[in-house]
Amino acid sequence: MSSANTRNPDTTDAQGHLGWDVAPGFYKVRAEKTGCTAPNNPAQAFNETAVLSIPPLVVDLEIRLNCPGGTSTLNGSVVFQGKGVAGDARWAGPLSVQLFQAGTSTLVTLVKPTGSANGTFTVTGIAPGSYDVEVKQAQTLSRRANAVVLTAGSATTQSFGTLPAGDVDNNNTITIIDFSILRASFGLSDGQTGYDARADLNKNGTVDVLDFSLLRANFGLAGPVVAGAAVGAASAR
Repeated sequence: MSSANTRNPDTTDAQGHLGWDVAPGFYKVRAEKTGCTAPNNPAQAFNETAVLSIPPLVVDLEIRLNCPGGTSTLNGSVVFQGKGVAGDARWAGPLSVQLFQAGTSTLVTLVKPTGSANGTFTVTGIAPGSYDVEVKQAQTLSRRANAVVLTAGSATTQSFGTLPAGDVDNNNTITIIDFSILRASFGLSDGQTGYDARADLNKNGTVDVLDFSLLRANFGLAGPVVAGAAVGAASAR
C-alpha cells in the first residue's frame, strides 16, 4: 500500500465506490458484506478480482455481491425446434444463460438453470441493472435479448423465442463440422455402436432424416440470434 492510504480493509462510500493509491505490484481486490455472497457461489461470503498488475492505473473496477432483498429474478422462456410442442418432455433439460453488461461483451455471470417441459427457466440472485441476456442449449444456437432491465426485489419475464437447432458440436455455429458429426451417426439409434446423442437433434433416440432436416434449415447460421429474429423453419417431430 502507498503511505498515503494504508486503510486495508477499507469501506465504500454511499454509492459503493472505493479506491487506493498503491505501490507497484500485484494485487487482488476483495469485497464482502455481512449477509451477502458471490453471484456464482452462494456458499462464498465474498467476491474478488483476478490478480491485477499495477501499473497501469486500474479504474472502473466492478465487484458484484448478491445481497438479500437487493437482487432480482429473471423468468425466461424458449421454444425448441423439432421436439413437439410445449409440455413435451424433450423440452426439459439444462440451459446456459449468460448475462453481459448491456451493449458490451463484458460477461457478468454465467448460470446453468434447468429448463422445464414448457421451455421456462428461472435465474435468481441477479444484481439489479440492465443486461444483454443470452440463452443456449447444447444442440442449438443461442438467442440474445438486449437491454433487459432487472429491478431489485422483483422478477422480470422475458421470452427469447425459438432456439435454432443444429449446433451438434455446441460451438454456436452450424457448419459442415456439425453435418459431418451427424452423417457419421446417421441411421443409428441409442444403444448402437457409433450412435452420437449430440446428433439426435429432436431427441427421439435415432439419428435420421428428421435431424438432418433441422440442421439443413439452419445451416450456415451463427449465434447469438437476436430474440425475435426469424430463423429457418423446420417442423420435424
